[in-house]
Order: sequence, then C-alpha cells, then structure tokens
Amino acid sequence: MQIFEYTDLDKEEVMDFIRDASLCIDDPAHVNMRTLPDLLYGDKKRLSGDNGTYYFLKINDKICIGSGIYISQFDPYVALGGVRSWVNEEHRGKFLLGGVILPEQLEWAKRRGMKTFAVSFNEYNQKLRHNFMRTGTGIVKRKGPGGLFHGSKPQIVEFPVEIQYTKQWLLYRNIDESYQPNWEAIRWVDK
Repeated sequence: MQIFEYTDLDKEEVMDFIRDASLCIDDPAHVNMRTLPDLLYGDKKRLSGDNGTYYFLKINDKICIGSGIYISQFDPYVALGGVRSWVNEEHRGKFLLGGVILPEQLEWAKRRGMKTFAVSFNEYNQKLRHNFMRTGTGIVKRKGPGGLFHGSKPQIVEFPVEIQYTKQWLLYRNIDESYQPNWEAIRWVDK
C-alpha cells in the first residue's frame, strides 16, 4: 500500500482511474469525478500548485482510492479535505480513506499553517459524516497517536454550508484550538 500525489503518477494512469470512476453511474459520486481533470490539469486547478493536491492510494500497484485537499476560498486558514473522493467498490468499508488518506491530508494542512481541517459531505452522502464522527473519520476505534482526531475533539457544523455553490455538511478538526472559522458566513440558504 502506497500513497502518491497526482503529480507523482503518470497522467494517463490518473485519467484511467477518473474515467473508470465516472462510469460507475449507480454511484451518485460518479458525477463529481467528471470535473476532476479540470481541477487537476485544466483551467481551475483548485487541487494543484500551492492551493491543493490530490492523493491516490495504490494497492498491488493499482490505484484504488483518490481524494483531494485544498485551501478554502472562504477562509485562508481552513483546508478542505476529502474532496472529490472515490474509493473503488472492492475497497469500500475498509477505512482506507479515513485511516490512510485523510491523515496524510491533515499533515499537508499542518505543513501549510492551516488552523482547521474540514471534510465536507454532499447531500447524498452526508450520513457518512456521522459514521466518520463516531469512528474518528474512518479510523476504527483508534483515536490515539496517528489517528486523525488524536489530541483534538472532532466537531460537526450542525447546519449545511455552501462550498463551490453546493450544499455541503462539514466535520472538522481544529489544528489550532484557539481558532474558530466563521461557519455562519457560508451557511447554506435555500434559494
């Protein structure tokens, strides 16, 4: 099992993973994968350069999980992780996203001086937020050293927020306990 940033992999290999995920039409997240190439390589580049990155987990030399992180547009001290996440079906339920990828993203946020690390959930998967909260963001009963929430109590924003014009639900961890993002500033308002 190895973690790679997308820049460390062949673009064709990355694009094959994205294409395969986007073809899984029974999964509502497949739609999000269609826009991922533009976030990595195209005009938007939200998940590239100094602003963000995208991590892949390879098992037996095959990409099985992908997930991005970037510095939010609403607060320069908030890193949004778990972005455009995809776990191949055969690896779901093994806590690899929360147990391997998200801790790597947390370290990315710390290296950049972020004060808060948040994971967002779309409407169709917001129930996962409570599972992640209960298990330590996918880390099975392990909240000790190395766990995503070690030394910091996980928090839930109790109302939906607007991120990239989309209704989202947030789970977050304060890296700097003295800092509190203004979640009200991005509260979702039904239109």
